[in-house]
Amino acid sequence: MSTHSLLLAEDSPEDAQLILKALHPVIQESMVVLCTDGVEALDYLLARNAHANRNSEDLPGVALIDLKLGMENGTDLI
Repeated sequence: MSTHSLLLAEDSPEDAQLILKALHPVIQESMVVLCTDGVEALDYLLARNAHANRNSEDLPGVALIDLKLGMENGTDLI
């Protein structure tokens, strides 16, 4: 079973908080991994760099990705 049910890739703290607030009735914040740019999101998904100790087979069930992320945009990430 996945530790995180949702990968949220969002570079705006305000937008991330709005999304988490909207999802609160169905998902706990502890079940969300928040990445603030596309490179960090890729690192999480590929279990590398800062996320190298994560089990690479433990993937989130859902990914919400801002298409205009910094560093690596959302469409490249998809």
